[in-house]
Amino acid sequence: MNETQLKSIYRFGGWISLIVAAGFFLVGVLVAIDPAERLRGDAIFQVFAEQPAIPLTWRYIFVAIGILSVAVINALSRYVRRPGDEDWEGIVQFCTITALAGTIVSALDWMREIIGISLLAEAHVAGDLVAITALKMDSYLSFDPNFMWKFGLLGFFYLLISLLAWRNRSLPQGLAAWGVVTGVLLNLAMVFGITDTVIPIGKGQIAAMQIPAAIGGSICGPVFHFWLGLLLIRAGAVGGLSAQSAVRQGPVHAH
Repeated sequence: MNETQLKSIYRFGGWISLIVAAGFFLVGVLVAIDPAERLRGDAIFQVFAEQPAIPLTWRYIFVAIGILSVAVINALSRYVRRPGDEDWEGIVQFCTITALAGTIVSALDWMREIIGISLLAEAHVAGDLVAITALKMDSYLSFDPNFMWKFGLLGFFYLLISLLAWRNRSLPQGLAAWGVVTGVLLNLAMVFGITDTVIPIGKGQIAAMQIPAAIGGSICGPVFHFWLGLLLIRAGAVGGLSAQSAVRQGPVHAH
């Protein structure tokens, strides 16, 4: 792959990363004001039926983020590789491929949730108990019930890539550290999801996975992708290496 092709990948991935950052920020705002998110049980579906705009919008944004993240993962994976990192190549390629699969599965699972929750809302309004029972049983057949694809594999990719970038200084140290934190939070969300850990709050409780997922999605995600987007756009304009390493390192390996 030549320099022009790499610049195109970086430039496109950079602009998409900025869009993803905006998407994560919007999701954080919309979830915070979504009336259905303050409820539990069947009351969610009644509110969803009455006010579907906000809950549908942030779920559709997640679908878009899942699809668009393919470009970011591809660009980031290529950007952080440096001469001398050949011993990392096997695990980097593995994590990149599984992260690409994970982000697509995430998009499909969010689309599936949109369809399922819309049908459940309609069934609750109509009082169709048979449909409600059938749809609730079907909702357990998620593509990713334990969040291994949504959080685990994507989190491991960001963690590994950020550690590699910290090691070879292909990313600013602050951005690499931010990526490590993002990866850790995503994996914590997966662990809490698998163990179904809850935290008592007053007379109720909250799923523990919501805390690292919210921090990672509403704070770490937007900052990481905004910073990364600017860096990749600049790399697409001036060349493949970051400014601080361009002098002492050769061209990025393309695999």
